[in-house]
Amino acid sequence: MIVVDASVAVKWLISERDEDAAENLLRSEQEVVGPLLLRVEVAAAVARKARYREIPEAEAAAAIELWAAILRGDIDLFAEDDDLHRALKLSLELDHPLQDCIYLALAERLDAPLITADEKFAAKARSRYSRVRTLAGARRS
Repeated sequence: MIVVDASVAVKWLISERDEDAAENLLRSEQEVVGPLLLRVEVAAAVARKARYREIPEAEAAAAIELWAAILRGDIDLFAEDDDLHRALKLSLELDHPLQDCIYLALAERLDAPLITADEKFAAKARSRYSRVRTLAGARRS
């Protein structure tokens, strides 16, 4: 089992650096999981890219369709209820946004690796949980 954050999941939908490594995670034999927050964070990232004209509206619409399909069968999502208190503590300790710390708290609770494409978050998070990996690092292992 692996926990992925939105920085990884968006690469399943939009052409970005390390998209092949992200796709390999999704298609691996490992169960891929995340918090329910992942649903909206990924959709919001796609919308933001369209709003800022980084991708055409048609590409954003196609990405959302693909995201809906992935949510129906390729990833398991967990409610954040059991992780909010720990995420708050991590957010304060790491001086980092709560949303990212929800992924970290879930990974800790499940005793699973957390894969992120966010190098700064990974560096902070490793100080509290050694199983944090960057997408680039996951590609090499």
